[in-house]
Amino acid sequence: FSNALSNPVLLGVVSMKPLAGNMVMEMASNLGFAIVDRLLGGAGAALDKERDFSEIELTIIERIFSICVNLLREPWQNVVSISPRLERIETNSQFAQIISPSETIAIVTINVKIGEVEGLMNVCLPFGVLEPVMDKLNTKYWFSTMQDKEHRSKTGKQEK
Repeated sequence: FSNALSNPVLLGVVSMKPLAGNMVMEMASNLGFAIVDRLLGGAGAALDKERDFSEIELTIIERIFSICVNLLREPWQNVVSISPRLERIETNSQFAQIISPSETIAIVTINVKIGEVEGLMNVCLPFGVLEPVMDKLNTKYWFSTMQDKEHRSKTGKQEK
């Protein structure tokens, strides 16, 4: 994963309390520049050339990452109640070594389009983070959880 990253890159290191370890959210730099341009009143255009992000741009992007991180609570609710928190943003992939190169990871890739700018956003979940809840990440568990919630709502029993 880290070998495929270019510089500059937008990496958000996210803690997933109570799960141990951190996950990484990576956003294509062209998306970062488009978001900053749009939030500052522009049309949301990407830059023609690659350059590093300024401190002001990084502060704006950090707020966007924080919003994205807070959105993680709801989809994880059926698995485990997490309190995700953005630890830091890195623009150089060499400084974000949070997992060993040999560790197994799951990568979720999302195609994002903002106006005419299109790019990828990757969420990297190390095995160490997922291991304690691995048994809850299968379809059998999800199906039984959904059936149990439906049964409780029909019978009027309260959930714990």
